[in-house]
Amino acid sequence: MQGGVKFAVILVKLDVILRQEELKLEISRSVFWTDSTIVIQYIRNENKRFHVFIRNRIALIHESSEPNPWRHVGSTENPADDVSRGLDADKMVSSDRWKHGTEFLFQAESEWPTSTNLSPEIPDGDKEVKKATTTYTNVTNGCRDLLFDLFENIPRGTA
Repeated sequence: MQGGVKFAVILVKLDVILRQEELKLEISRSVFWTDSTIVIQYIRNENKRFHVFIRNRIALIHESSEPNPWRHVGSTENPADDVSRGLDADKMVSSDRWKHGTEFLFQAESEWPTSTNLSPEIPDGDKEVKKATTTYTNVTNGCRDLLFDLFENIPRGTA
């Protein structure tokens, strides 16, 4: 899943460049799209801890974006998936979908797909989630008394 998180970091960095650093475009708000539901769950996560690679990238994403503008684009609406489905070069070049993006983006935002059906919980056993560690301690009252008694009972004068 590292590739999906890396891509999300690139999206956020591009947004920062467009807004602040280079172009200084006046953008009222940004909406980020990913085809990875688990990346959205990582970004929206509030209670799991990740391994270093994912944790650092999620921190970068949170520095420059909020969790809510992240949305899921399904495989059927995602022009980038055409390549992975084996669409040949001639069809891809002649496709308006590849050149202009997915159709729903040209509709009112109320018509866009929502990510409300995504489970907020990251699946158990996800390899990027750090396993919880448990530390056991044992505190014994009177430990000093026990040591004192041991030293008091050592016979004196014997060598």
